[in-house]
Amino acid sequence: MCEVLDRIEARGEAKGEAIGEARGRALGWESALLVSVKNLMKSTKWTAEQAMEALGIPAAEQKELKAKL
Repeated sequence: MCEVLDRIEARGEAKGEAIGEARGRALGWESALLVSVKNLMKSTKWTAEQAMEALGIPAAEQKELKAKL
């Protein structure tokens, strides 16, 4: 019985690690986008909207990203 519980626990830990890793990647990607938008705004004197459009960021995501600039 303990062996079965150990396996179940190990699967849960692996799943938790995978979820944490995916969240970390998403946060890193968002951070990189924000840096890119800021750099474009600074170097080209574009608005946030222009920079995000140039980077191909979907309109649905632009509002959320703009709030974080």
